[in-house]
Amino acid sequence: MRFWLYGLALLCGSALQAQELVDYDALFRDHAEQVVKSTDGKSEHLELQNGVTVSRYANGIVATDSSEGGAVGCALMITGELLNIARQCRPAETQLQAGLEQNFMRVLRFAAENAYPPQDPAPLIKFYEQSFNRAMDPKSCAEIQSDEGILAMMNAFSDPLATESIVKMPRLPVSNPCL
Repeated sequence: MRFWLYGLALLCGSALQAQELVDYDALFRDHAEQVVKSTDGKSEHLELQNGVTVSRYANGIVATDSSEGGAVGCALMITGELLNIARQCRPAETQLQAGLEQNFMRVLRFAAENAYPPQDPAPLIKFYEQSFNRAMDPKSCAEIQSDEGILAMMNAFSDPLATESIVKMPRLPVSNPCL
């Protein structure tokens, strides 16, 4: 199961990175009075409400969600990838797919509303549907069919209660920590 968890993280990461939900330059500019610069001047840190911290370094951004609900971007990636797996590897399980799709859309709309600046969910829905709707190797599906851990994850992420804690509190939709 551990292999698939890491595989999901790798597969998902590229889709989310391709469609940024946060304009970090605008975020730092608009919250300039809250930005704390490091003593060596090599980084800036912004602590936002509801457990999200954003740090800017010369080589990039690190955004971390320490809230109870967890990283919204991570939940979006995993739910989208599990939905793709369910559609392709378990097509007869329509109830599982319906639950995953409902939760995926719920998290996606939440991410769009909490993006910076907030975004219209329609283009995001189209982008993510295309990103996660790619063909899978039949060999991979055969392995997934026998992996109880993946099935457990699909069942967990298809439960509306699983999404409830994610969308309970508005916050920036970052992807870290993931898994």
